[in-house]
This record gives sequence, C-alpha cells and structure tokens, in this order.
Amino acid sequence: MRAPSSFPTHTGVKSFSIAANGTIDAVTGTDGLDVTSLNAGPQLEDGLLVVHDATNTGDSTSNLKYVPLCEVLK
Repeated sequence: MRAPSSFPTHTGVKSFSIAANGTIDAVTGTDGLDVTSLNAGPQLEDGLLVVHDATNTGDSTSNLKYVPLCEVLK
C-alpha cells in the first residue's frame, strides 16, 4: 500500500494528506483538485475539497475523493 500523497498549500505554510477512512482508501496520486468555500450541502456547509485519486486499492480505475473543507483547514 502506498503512502498518501502530500499537498502543499499556496503559501507553503501548511501541507495536508488525505488518509484512508474505513473502506475508503487514501489519495495516492492526483492530477488535480478543486475547492470551494461555499456551502455544498449537508455536512459540507463550510465548503468542499474534491481530489482526483489516481490509484485505488483493489481497483484499476481512478475516482474522486470529497473532503469537508473544515477538515483541511484545521
């Protein structure tokens, strides 16, 4: 199993990774991400980060991971 990718912020002050959570594997490579600070619905009122995950455990396809923005900003 590969270690989660690390993402430096624009300012370079903070970096973060998206680890595995239950049956959802970690983000282990990406070719893009997008973020909004707007309300994205229930449990995402403070914004949303969407990250492309290039490699999935036990699967040959990529997917997207959705993360509440408040988790990244902690």
